[in-house]
Amino acid sequence: MAAHSPQFFARYLQLGYRRFPTALRLESSNSITAFLNGDLDLSANIWSGTIDSTSTNYQAVLTQLTASNNTLVSGPADLLVGDPYTIDSPDFRPQPGSPLLSGADASIYADNFFTTVDFRGPFAPDSNWDKCWTEWDPNNADYSISPLNYFTNRPDAFNFSQSGGLVVFAAPAGDFSYNWDFGLPGDGDVSTAANPIFTYEESGQFTVTLTVTNGRGCSTEITETLDVVTGVKDIEGLSYINVFPNPTSGDATLDVYLNESLYGEVAMFDITGRLVFRLDQQFELGQNQLTLPTGNVANGIYMIRLMAENGVKTLKLRVTK
Repeated sequence: MAAHSPQFFARYLQLGYRRFPTALRLESSNSITAFLNGDLDLSANIWSGTIDSTSTNYQAVLTQLTASNNTLVSGPADLLVGDPYTIDSPDFRPQPGSPLLSGADASIYADNFFTTVDFRGPFAPDSNWDKCWTEWDPNNADYSISPLNYFTNRPDAFNFSQSGGLVVFAAPAGDFSYNWDFGLPGDGDVSTAANPIFTYEESGQFTVTLTVTNGRGCSTEITETLDVVTGVKDIEGLSYINVFPNPTSGDATLDVYLNESLYGEVAMFDITGRLVFRLDQQFELGQNQLTLPTGNVANGIYMIRLMAENGVKTLKLRVTK
């Protein structure tokens, strides 16, 4: 059997559409009768091209198709999909205005085997799932390993550090994109940042889900359950606290105003929860200033925590050099 390139098959499909432009043809009277009587179900489809019937019942067939939630378009361009003709990297996702975005047959979802969606066809507007298992560029693919694995460096964990309801997350490093869901109802608790910071307003257990996607489009989900306690007591006698400059490119200063003296611990943590700096300090009534040695730490977000016997206060500091 002769081998053919992807370009050959693309050309073959284009010629096939020109030679066979009829989307649906019901040739026998039995098929037409079955369709008109509801015994032959053709519902929630999209037909590209002409609808043909060899009998005089053509108009009845057309009417029944429309009544059965079918959509008729004149050609493939009317489907409004991303880029179906790029041989080595096609995109079949429906774009805004595409008839594929709605009209799915809801009756099939009575079977719990199926995932309920609104779109018709195999592709959601935000999911190009074929890229992780379909080889569109076989001439340049690496077949030296078996089985093929398009996510060889698949991560299985992320880091986080907590201070009361404030949580600093750290995604696994790599050439990835990220989607976080912090486990609250609704859509307001999401982020696409690599190292987001999120504040929980209430105590409880929250399941955080991170979806990691590599450059090819392969995705994996990582989940962690957080126990959050937000009722951390503020330090009694503390009237003002700040860290400056923020962001900083060198050392920073912790500025504290107190209505009474206290003894406390000052600590700095990176986004993984690793202790970077710690100092026990006697703070006096009035203004107190303490230098935080950030000149030798890496760029990133750090948590500054002042802990006293009667409470805790946490600040965020960004280091940029």
